[in-house]
Amino acid sequence: MPDQTPADLLRAAAAMVREAATAAEADAPSPWHSQPRHDSDPTSTVSLWDAHSPLLHGATGTRGRGPFVTGPVGRYMALLHPGVGAALADWLDAAADMAVAYPEMAHDHDRPACDDYACDVMGRAVDLARELLGGAS
Repeated sequence: MPDQTPADLLRAAAAMVREAATAAEADAPSPWHSQPRHDSDPTSTVSLWDAHSPLLHGATGTRGRGPFVTGPVGRYMALLHPGVGAALADWLDAAADMAVAYPEMAHDHDRPACDDYACDVMGRAVDLARELLGGAS
């Protein structure tokens, strides 16, 4: 992917996020939430739910405990439900449009410090796209 423009990276990341969010939304409608399994301790394990049912399925495990994730992981997963993914994809597409409209800003984002907020936002958007696409540089 080294020959991709910043706009190409942003659009590829937007498409990937949108596809994953759409598939997840069809399978488990958002918003999602986490539900403590035993107590209100923020580090305890949680079950993860969509609007209607558990998101984690499988055997009941030992001592009747079903599938679970740790509290911090469950809350993070619930926070980034498919509706958030769709909004993120829209933002990445908007950043790609900006990269096309202002190519000098899009190509000048790799310096240590930008002179203005727009340059900084563009650099962060491209960095996010790279991370979503597997850290490609």
